[in-house]
Amino acid sequence: MNKLVSYRRIIVCLLLIVLISYVFIINLDSKHQVEQVDDAYSFTAQGYVVSKRLTNKIWIADEPTSFINRVTGHLFSKHNGLIIVSEHQDVKGNNLFHNVKVNQKVRIYSDKLMESLPARTNAYYVEVIEE
Repeated sequence: MNKLVSYRRIIVCLLLIVLISYVFIINLDSKHQVEQVDDAYSFTAQGYVVSKRLTNKIWIADEPTSFINRVTGHLFSKHNGLIIVSEHQDVKGNNLFHNVKVNQKVRIYSDKLMESLPARTNAYYVEVIEE
């Protein structure tokens, strides 16, 4: 009985470590080095919202996400055309992503696309194309 309890504690501790590590790695996005691709300051992209973060960020991809990917937190999936979209500093505090929901098709208007893995951009405006 004591061995069973100790194994459960070990498994719970390992799961917590994995969860904390995952959250830490996902939130390191501000430390990536990026390179500006488009100097025209008129980048637009469209796609489906596959994730909506509490930190005023959305992830858009070429296809909508499945229920399993939403539950697992995108641990085991790779989205084609993934772009992480943040609010531009000129529109901070305007709740740019407030009315956006997961699996809606949106068009984003931003100034540039930054090369990183995944790609990133800072949006001025988000337009919902499909409900």
